[in-house]
Amino acid sequence: MARLALLLIAALVAAGSAGATIPPQRDPIRTLSIADATTHETNFDTVAVLDVTLSGPSGDPVTVNWATADGTADATDYVPDSGTLTFRPGQIAVMIKGDALDEPDETVFVQLSDANYATIDRGRATLTIVDDDPVPLRLLDASVDVRWSVHRKYTKVTRFVIHRPGGTAVAVRCRGGGCPLRVGAKLRPGALVDVRIEANGQPLIGRVYQYRIRAGKQPRLTALCLPPGALSPRAC
Repeated sequence: MARLALLLIAALVAAGSAGATIPPQRDPIRTLSIADATTHETNFDTVAVLDVTLSGPSGDPVTVNWATADGTADATDYVPDSGTLTFRPGQIAVMIKGDALDEPDETVFVQLSDANYATIDRGRATLTIVDDDPVPLRLLDASVDVRWSVHRKYTKVTRFVIHRPGGTAVAVRCRGGGCPLRVGAKLRPGALVDVRIEANGQPLIGRVYQYRIRAGKQPRLTALCLPPGALSPRAC
C-alpha cells in the first residue's frame, strides 16, 4: 500500500509538471481613438468615413463597438447605424443623405464602447456635414404703379411711379409710336414698354415689367425675373 501511494504521488507530480506550461505573455493593453471628420453634403447620398486607430500592434483580438447618435443632424440627414470593429486599425462608414435644401452645417456623433483587449482613449468623434447648397435668392421688393387711359387709336399714360428700395438701378425703355414713356404720352398699338429694376450687385432677383400696347384694350403685362448677373429676364 505504501509503495502504491508513493507511485501515485509521483504520477501526480509528474503529471503536474508536464501540464505546467506558462501561457504566452499577452501584449500590453493598447488604446483606441476615433478621429473627427468633415464631409460635404451633395444632392445625392454619399458615404462619410471616420478613422479609428489603435495605439500599437496587438497580438490579441481587439474589438470595439460603435454607434451613431444625433448631433444637430437627425435621421433625415444620415442613416443611423452601429456595429463592431475588429482590429487591425479600421474605418467606420456613415451614409449621408443628400438633398438640395439650404441649411446650416450639421453634426453626427460616433461613439466607441465595450472594447476588448484595449482601452478607449478618445471614444467619441464628431462628423460634420458641410452644406453645399446655395442660399436661395430673394425677389427684390419693388413694383411699378402705372395707369392707362385706353382709346381706340392710342393709350395714354396717366400715372407712372416706380417703388423700389435704395441701392437699386432702374432702366426704362420704350419702343414704338408715342415713345418716350412719360405721363401724358400717347402710345400707339404695338409699342413696347420695358421697365427693369435691378439689384445693382446685391444678392437679390431683379424685376422686369413689360407692357405691350394694344388697340382699344388695357396693355398686356408680362412680369419677369432678372437673376444677378443674367443678361436676359426669364419667367419667375
